[in-house]
Amino acid sequence: MTTKRSLRLDVIAVVQPGETIDQVNSFVKHIRDWFAEQCDTIYVYYAGEEWKAISSQGWQNVQIIRGFWDNDLGRARLDALNATTSDWAIILDINERLSGDPKKILKILENPLYGSEDYASVPLKVNKKKYYYGRLVRPQNAHADGSIWETIDTGFAPERSFIDIPESALQVTSTSSKFPLPEEKISRRLGRLKKDTDLSKGNDRQISYEIAQELQKLGDIDAAYQEYKKVAIGEDNWAWAAREAWADLLTSQKRLEDAASLLEQLEPGPNPEFATWLRAKWCIASGKTSQALDLMQHLECPTPTLGTPFPEDAVLRARLRLACHTGRKHDELTSRLALFIAGIEIHGAGKKLLKLWGKRRPEELGEVILEARSNHLEAIADEFDRSPYPGNLVARTIREHRQRYSVAAVIIARDEARCIQRCINSIKPFVDEVLVADTGSEDNTAELAEAAGARVIHIPWTDNFSEAHNTALDAAGADWHVIIDADEVIAAGGRELYDLHDLSPEFVLTVNVVSSFRLGETITTQSEPQSRILPGTVRYRGIIHATPQHDLPLRQVRITIEHDGYEPEQLAKKLPRREKMLRAAIAAEPDDPYLRYQLGRNLETQGRLPEAAEQYDKIDRKTLPPEPWQHILIVQCAHTLTSINRSLDALTLLGEYTDEFDHSSDYHFVAGNVLLDLATQQPELAAELLPQSAAEFRRALEIGEPTDLFGHVNGRGSYLAACNLEIVEQGCRDLGIALPDHAYTPSTTKTLQRGDAEDLAPLPNGSLDVVMIVKNEEAHLAQTLESCESLRPLLGEICVYDTGSTDTTRDIARAHGAKVAEGFWDNNYSRARNAAAAMSSAPWLLVLDADERVFANPTRLAHELAVAEAANDVALYIEAAPTSAPGERMQGNEYWMSPRIYRPDLAHYARPVHAELRGLDGHRFNESTELAPETIRIENDGFGASRTKNSVQRALSLTKVAKASRSDTADQMAALVDQARAQWGAGDPDNARKSLHAAIALDPSTTYYRWAYQWLIRIELETENIDAAARELDVLKGFAPTDSYTRWLEAHLKLAQGQTSEALHIVQSLDHVVDAAGLPLSREVVAEAQLAAARQTDDALAIARALLRLGKARNDQELVHKASAALRNA
Repeated sequence: MTTKRSLRLDVIAVVQPGETIDQVNSFVKHIRDWFAEQCDTIYVYYAGEEWKAISSQGWQNVQIIRGFWDNDLGRARLDALNATTSDWAIILDINERLSGDPKKILKILENPLYGSEDYASVPLKVNKKKYYYGRLVRPQNAHADGSIWETIDTGFAPERSFIDIPESALQVTSTSSKFPLPEEKISRRLGRLKKDTDLSKGNDRQISYEIAQELQKLGDIDAAYQEYKKVAIGEDNWAWAAREAWADLLTSQKRLEDAASLLEQLEPGPNPEFATWLRAKWCIASGKTSQALDLMQHLECPTPTLGTPFPEDAVLRARLRLACHTGRKHDELTSRLALFIAGIEIHGAGKKLLKLWGKRRPEELGEVILEARSNHLEAIADEFDRSPYPGNLVARTIREHRQRYSVAAVIIARDEARCIQRCINSIKPFVDEVLVADTGSEDNTAELAEAAGARVIHIPWTDNFSEAHNTALDAAGADWHVIIDADEVIAAGGRELYDLHDLSPEFVLTVNVVSSFRLGETITTQSEPQSRILPGTVRYRGIIHATPQHDLPLRQVRITIEHDGYEPEQLAKKLPRREKMLRAAIAAEPDDPYLRYQLGRNLETQGRLPEAAEQYDKIDRKTLPPEPWQHILIVQCAHTLTSINRSLDALTLLGEYTDEFDHSSDYHFVAGNVLLDLATQQPELAAELLPQSAAEFRRALEIGEPTDLFGHVNGRGSYLAACNLEIVEQGCRDLGIALPDHAYTPSTTKTLQRGDAEDLAPLPNGSLDVVMIVKNEEAHLAQTLESCESLRPLLGEICVYDTGSTDTTRDIARAHGAKVAEGFWDNNYSRARNAAAAMSSAPWLLVLDADERVFANPTRLAHELAVAEAANDVALYIEAAPTSAPGERMQGNEYWMSPRIYRPDLAHYARPVHAELRGLDGHRFNESTELAPETIRIENDGFGASRTKNSVQRALSLTKVAKASRSDTADQMAALVDQARAQWGAGDPDNARKSLHAAIALDPSTTYYRWAYQWLIRIELETENIDAAARELDVLKGFAPTDSYTRWLEAHLKLAQGQTSEALHIVQSLDHVVDAAGLPLSREVVAEAQLAAARQTDDALAIARALLRLGKARNDQELVHKASAALRNA
């Protein structure tokens, strides 16, 4: 009679090309004999060439997975792990054998102390040498880094936790040598690095360090030692980083004396915190767990010398594991309490804390938690209410004795009947009181404020904003004061205001204030962080732009305030009054640079540019304090000087701040304008100045739209810079001025890490292969392959992976010179794309579908790829446009930017449906480098009615497969959104809603969460379910308030609600609208929406502006001419 086991254990093995069925048979027999009944299933990932033979073997409890080989053992092992359903799996090669005691293994793995560990470190013997690899793994916790062949217990990955398996329980012995790898078996990544080191003649320390890391990932420990040893010579960051990684690797391999020697160098070095962390890891490996715990008691969150900071809970979780393993209950209690109070682990923790607290009074536990001043007291009290007795007593103590801090919103108002209720309604749900200090309104501002639920006081106006604010603050008398103007609203993050009730007022909180204003014919926005949430004791100083005076620490919170007080109608009332006050303040303090700066901005906004420049000139820039507003002062001063024909002065000014503001797209945008203006004034210098102007606009585009730069104007890092770059480049073409090839891309690359773009040689011919997956595509494939001729001579091979065609697809591909592989289809697009990539040995790949055509300039593309390599770009985005038939673009001229060119040594595809390109470590790309359509573009002919219908049906079936597979939360969410899109395309909105609601019930931290909400709101709007759309939009605005697609949906909601003026205002401020999946709306579609809103408002000026925008989007010069004339008349 067999004993029923509670824990399930599988074995996985990868069969590489060249390994025989006899070897597999011998391996399977060994596993069965050694494990007896302790093993559930043997998973064999077969990447060889005898599929029919191996799939007909008929082994019991053996599952054969059909795979492919791309010299990446880590990726193959990960694919095999994804097929398992067990609690634990042992990873083996078929030439490896086991010894030890399988019952001991199960006993260790079933130990409750190891309930949260992800890996077990197993001794592996190769040629009489012993190594330690994480060959026992929980499949559901396996990291998604397919480039790692052998996982080790590294201190650089605190999120992974390990068990040490003793040799008496398990040892793996390899019957053949593993390293060094023959040249034909090394990974793409290692091959690329070795090529780079040959080019640098071995003198590039960064490359040597990266080679050491890659060798470590492959499990070639001895070779990694030697590379780290080479880099560790010296005192620069590379040397210290190499010592850290070397010491860590030695510790993982139980070479503790050598590791101790390196740690003695690191501990007095420049990064003692990380050295302490590594020393603690060394103590654990030495069996000194109590000493390791003592080291971690006062350790802050460490950061490797050349790495990113650890997660804030890394040390706390490590302390907790050690406390559990050593049985030190007090340390376990303090660690769990720390995680609990920080809000990191609340749900389910109450019962454990009560048990550790023991027989002491439960009220004392509540008092300890209160003394820690947690921001999560309500959630903590709720958790104790859900816990067994006496949890309710702890919860009662917290609720009865918690310090509940009062929160009041404070508004200074005068004649703000237009907006006062809107402001109050936006903040009232989150605060205890809204106080409005009316400074002498002649309209019904006070009455409207009271009707909205505010407390109104009347105070005299003394031309001093600080005095008014301070009087209002005295009257409010709260522990926290939220300062908001009447023409502002809380646009996002209001819930964080509610949390202030549990937060001790010991610091000042900054929020993001977004102001809208008109820039030419476009409404754009400016954002800046401002201190708006103040402890009750803080007061203001400054007559006009009052500033809070304090020496408290600052904290940023995710709250967005939107301000429309810079609209023309409001400015016409405010500016003269503020000018008068500013001049009075300057008379009292003539040397205050901030007052001069504010007066200059005021005069500039009024259009009195010479007077503004005069104020800027009076500022002594040599004595300017290092304040955030200094950035926008310099930028706006240069802008103003250029506007009054003082461009040389502007250029001189900007030249003084080249290094200081190189990170600012505003700075480079204005510099581009200055150079363009100089070239216009002095045509004889145009050949010299216009290329420099183009370079400045390209630099602005490289930087993009920063979110934390004081006074940044949205658009200067995107569409405004792109528009001006286009003007400069057209001027160069008209004048016959040569620009470097890379000047023709309006997207440009990130800052190069090696070399300058201008000095780079284009990549050699054959550096780019095309890869395709096909099935029964005889009707379309020929034109796709013929279009690839536009890539020559850069093109190397066309690699076609056929997934089971029954027509002449393969013959057509071979007739056009393509390399064809006869593969298989398993409902997984990513696997097929990766198999196609494995056919190529080129450094860059272009992914095409069989119903697409590519149009390229190979000379420019070769240069762009060289620039991308120097910048360490992984993927390049290119324009893909849908067509209903070859050459016929869809209505609206839509397109999207797709990452179709990538480096296979750094990226691969993930997700079965709607395959997504990711880094080999599983990360998603947050940055994108876009190539201009003049360099390369794609047209997709798969959008005809019949093909679209087929695609929808296929997507519906494949998303079921994706949902059933094991994947992370983001992938599950993506599969649900994919399913909803397919259901919507099939005319089934009800089930589409259900899929989207299931998606948004998952993790809100992913991009797909935003995408799900966008699709849900879109469906509600299109089905005229306006109330539901409004509710969902409120949620979306809570975490993506300034996102362009959020604003786009809000405009459509306003139109549906009949609020046409507000809808028009929003659409006018939009230019480049992109959804969460990266799909942009065409500018024509946005302009048409603006025109529709303008016509509904019956605003002649707005209609003329919309028509002008539409004419530019359509490149309709006649419409542009007519709209311009209408604007002049208006």
